[in-house]
Amino acid sequence: MKKQVIIGAVIFSLCVAGCSVLKPEPQQINLNDYLSYEISGYDGEGRIEYSIDLEGVLDDYENLEECNLSTLRNLIQGSWTQNCDLSNGDDVRFVWTVYPSTLEEEYNVVFDYDDVEITVDHLEAKPAFDPFDYMEVSYSGIAPYGAISISSASTPIGTVNYSASSSSGLRNGDVITVTAYNSTDGDLEYLADDCGYQLTGDTIDFTLDGFDEYLSSISDIPDDTVAMLEEQAINTFYAEEYCNWDVGSVVNSISLDGMYLLTMRDNSNAYDSYNKLFVILAVNSSNSTVSDVEYYYYVSYSNIVLLNDGTVTLNVSNYQVPYGDWFFGDLYGNAFVVENDDHYYVGYQDLDDFYAHEIQNNLVNYTYETTYE
Repeated sequence: MKKQVIIGAVIFSLCVAGCSVLKPEPQQINLNDYLSYEISGYDGEGRIEYSIDLEGVLDDYENLEECNLSTLRNLIQGSWTQNCDLSNGDDVRFVWTVYPSTLEEEYNVVFDYDDVEITVDHLEAKPAFDPFDYMEVSYSGIAPYGAISISSASTPIGTVNYSASSSSGLRNGDVITVTAYNSTDGDLEYLADDCGYQLTGDTIDFTLDGFDEYLSSISDIPDDTVAMLEEQAINTFYAEEYCNWDVGSVVNSISLDGMYLLTMRDNSNAYDSYNKLFVILAVNSSNSTVSDVEYYYYVSYSNIVLLNDGTVTLNVSNYQVPYGDWFFGDLYGNAFVVENDDHYYVGYQDLDDFYAHEIQNNLVNYTYETTYE
């Protein structure tokens, strides 16, 4: 009897040993292999989209053939420490949340996983949207009394409207503030962001530079225009004054001597002319009585415009000249006679007289500039 008990114990030990040898090793499942993610968006507004391919886990491991997908999803999850508003250089981590203990025992598997740490990079800057790239300014009028209008513009974020801090009484060089806005759809920053752009700003200081302007400096008159004015003034002199001369009177020489430019002051009460240009001729004449008479004659033009292309335009048919007359021994206006001469001349014997009568009397409403030193 004792011998049989020993044999039975040996057989039982062999059976236990055989069973332990036949049990397979658990399948090792690395969950990190089934995590995929993608970073998208713009720097400062980046986001992470990710997925865990649990269906792939079921397909790849035969031990889990009988496992339910919804069960697996309940037990294996995870999340990022930050998944939106990401900027280049941000460090973020994917943290697993896994409850597999019963699952591993039931299906003879072991889940391996490690938190995933990444540094955000390669996010591009959001494209800039400058509403003033689409702004078109229309100029009208003549500076310093110019006006502007700014039309609405069609842009990638919708219609942009513009308003100016000032739209009339303008001249080149004036700085105005232009504000961009949308009259129907809301704030421009919101609209730009919604359309994938970064608004650069909704106001700008804009320097005006598109007006024709009333001439305010003699130096702005091109040389060829000066030559034309000299020729035109000389022709006007002959047309206006030749009839006043006696037979035998001649012009020995006549040429441009200088110019004065009157420019209307701000808040001036003068409304007849915005500017006046006096083209002054030096005249030397003689007649049967006097051989050498020197004096000054002028032709003046008003409202001379400096065009935006740098040229000057004026109405040469609209001019003024000195008025003078000699009637039965009496002199009128700007007429004078010289000693021992029975002929009268229209103009000024010296430039001081010219300045006193034509320039000084206008200084309440005008400033002046001259070529004379």
